[in-house]
Amino acid sequence: MTSASRTRSPRKNLGCRLFISLAFALILIEVYSWNASKDAWISPGTQFDRELGWVNVPDRSFVQEGKIFSTDSLGFRSKEMLSSQEKNILILGDSVAYGLGVSDNETVSHYLNNILEDHQVLNLAVPGYGIGQDYLTLKKH
Repeated sequence: MTSASRTRSPRKNLGCRLFISLAFALILIEVYSWNASKDAWISPGTQFDRELGWVNVPDRSFVQEGKIFSTDSLGFRSKEMLSSQEKNILILGDSVAYGLGVSDNETVSHYLNNILEDHQVLNLAVPGYGIGQDYLTLKKH
């Protein structure tokens, strides 16, 4: 056997180096994402949930980019349910319905609550949710 047949071809070395580089890059991205998000699951104010994937963190208030975000004891971005006797309007959806990027007093649910005094407006929206998660949230609550 000659020494030339025992050495790896340049093509195999390149593939091995490329694989190791990509694996290292993915590890760096994961570590950065984990550190950057701290306690956020999908977006700030969310946490892992076994049934729904993620949910809003209950009883949490935080400021992001000068905007105030707060949730009630169930993790919804609305006032606590005051009375089960009142008529309710439920808002379901993703980040648009949740009001991602606007303060609590700028959400659709806040404005509806001020206009419709004989109703409670409950914002059950969670950033990133799809129709299946909305259905399960509605069914659960």
